[in-house]
Amino acid sequence: MSFNSLDEENPASLSNCSTLRKIVLNNNALVGMIPEELDSFSNLLSINFGENDLFGTISASFGNMSSLTKLLLYNARLEGRIPDSLGKLKSLKTFQVSMNKLSGEIPSSLYNLSSLQYFVAGDNHLPGTLPSNMFNTLPSLRMLLLFGNNFTRPILISLPNASKFVELDLKGNGFSDMMSLNLDNLKNLYWINLSRNRLEVNQAKGWDFLAFLTNCTNLETL
Repeated sequence: MSFNSLDEENPASLSNCSTLRKIVLNNNALVGMIPEELDSFSNLLSINFGENDLFGTISASFGNMSSLTKLLLYNARLEGRIPDSLGKLKSLKTFQVSMNKLSGEIPSSLYNLSSLQYFVAGDNHLPGTLPSNMFNTLPSLRMLLLFGNNFTRPILISLPNASKFVELDLKGNGFSDMMSLNLDNLKNLYWINLSRNRLEVNQAKGWDFLAFLTNCTNLETL
């Protein structure tokens, strides 16, 4: 029922549909909070409430949806912290919460979701640093989009191990020390955006970053 003009509160009665596998209500004008009753969906695979006029927080009860593979809550006026309970979603592949007002550090439990492929949380108010070993604990990660936040000081030394990685967008943060990374193992990489950060090159050796990219034959945007 996406791309319609639904403009009421999300019906809690949906929780009676015990065998429902997907909820796709993006691009409407739904208001109110996402019903916490959704945690009764033991077979739910995908939730998409993106592009609506919701408010409130991401419910910690989502962590009880053990079968969930996609959670899309982008541009839905959500605020507050990302709940630590989402780290229990061992089948989660797509986490898309960009263009909200989320704050607080990303819970460490999310960095242990080995199934995660798409991690998109751009245009929020998320602070802190990224774990240097995050690409060791997220071996399936293909896309990391954290643009427009308040992250600082990463040296993602594990990034060269992300052999499936295709897109990295960290623009508009306070990142530094990225230029020393050797990325020539990322054969599938096609997009890197590190603009509007605090990167510095003070000597010729610092430009080795570009030489490391010569083996990234699929690279289209730098």
